[in-house]
Amino acid sequence: MGRKYASIHIRTDKPEEVIEKLKGRYVTDHDNMKNLMNMACKFINGEQARYLLERTHDLWTSEVLVIRYASFVSVYDDRLSFETVEKKARELSKDIDEPVAYTSVFDDDIFFFGVYRRGKIITGGRVGENLRVYGIKPKAVNIDKFCKAINVLKPCSLEGTNGTNNIKAMEDEIENLLQVPLNLSPDEVRSDPTHFVKKDRDDMEFSVYEYKS
Repeated sequence: MGRKYASIHIRTDKPEEVIEKLKGRYVTDHDNMKNLMNMACKFINGEQARYLLERTHDLWTSEVLVIRYASFVSVYDDRLSFETVEKKARELSKDIDEPVAYTSVFDDDIFFFGVYRRGKIITGGRVGENLRVYGIKPKAVNIDKFCKAINVLKPCSLEGTNGTNNIKAMEDEIENLLQVPLNLSPDEVRSDPTHFVKKDRDDMEFSVYEYKS
């Protein structure tokens, strides 16, 4: 199995406001799912079905990592996947009046990325040789729209990479463009207190850090 991750990156000059809105959204989602799973686990019959519910409960109560960078607030959430990250970005962009970029890799076979604003897709791309195995059509991103939406200068190298099947090259281009890691785990953050300074943690598994260069 290859790498799997999904992340969301919000371009903002008001990081504290964005983080508060993220807390509101995630606390509500977390509490609703936790209550539902607790009720279901009490009444469901069958060991296999109970195991699946408990596994789902564990997943929904896993840690959500929020990192404040210089120009972005990034969300690293293990519950997100290439199948759900775009929907989550769209939902968040309705609550947060800022451009919301999303990225995801599945099994090193496919790479999804794009940006939403006010619930509308600005542009999005799908890269990978095995897209059709998953019933997905390839799609080149509109680089001008992407860069304009997140307010960054367009690198010349991105033009040559766009629309190719080179997942790693496209990942590297987007990561350099955003100047934030696309894939990051809680363990990686906690093991580097020099660069990741803990700012806040609620009762739920929602951890906020600030990146120090």
